[in-house]
Amino acid sequence: MADNRQIIASTNFLSKEGNTLEDGTVKYIYDSNVKSIKGSKFTFTDMAGTQDDDSAWYNSTSINGTVQLKASDSILKFCYIKNLSKTLDLSVSIAGNTQSSWNTETETWNLQENGWNPGFYMVIPAGASLYFRGNGKEKCEKVHVYSSGALVIEYLIAK
Repeated sequence: MADNRQIIASTNFLSKEGNTLEDGTVKYIYDSNVKSIKGSKFTFTDMAGTQDDDSAWYNSTSINGTVQLKASDSILKFCYIKNLSKTLDLSVSIAGNTQSSWNTETETWNLQENGWNPGFYMVIPAGASLYFRGNGKEKCEKVHVYSSGALVIEYLIAK
């Protein structure tokens, strides 16, 4: 068991523009308006040394339908989710409710309680990921994911 934990995360992007050559290939060069790599690096150090289940704060699992990722009432400090599917999108809600269902016709959530606004969810495309820091109020148990078919995700939820 760890006494201290930290997470180092970064995001970078590089803008390029391309021209099609006579042979049909595209030659890319750095975008002249964006002259450098953009992004930043973050170190999250306010993690609890002991997580609810040290073996499961990082996990990989199959998703099909609506799933609550962690049943903990601890304050959410950091969350990382990667969609390992090659074809299916993954929806993520921070104020989700396990008694909700996804309406495939309107592509919105049907809710039975909690007054959660179904317009507030994020979509992780196939092969993509996201991470975010908690706001000091929301709990780990609020993170829910939805997929319209079977897919595998990897995730890390830290208190």
